Amino acid sequence: PYEALREAIINALIHRNYLGASSIQIRVYSDRLVIMNEGKLPPEVPVV
Repeated sequence: PYEALREAIINALIHRNYLGASSIQIRVYSDRLVIMNEGKLPPEVPVV
């Protein structure tokens, strides 16, 4: 749905690494959409 696509793109923009020259990538395939960025969680945020 449109809302999920919008949220995924906004998340990629907000969480990207603004200290470097990285950018988000949006790749459209016939069977899927891939949104990537090089941002990482801050070290104090655990991944569980």
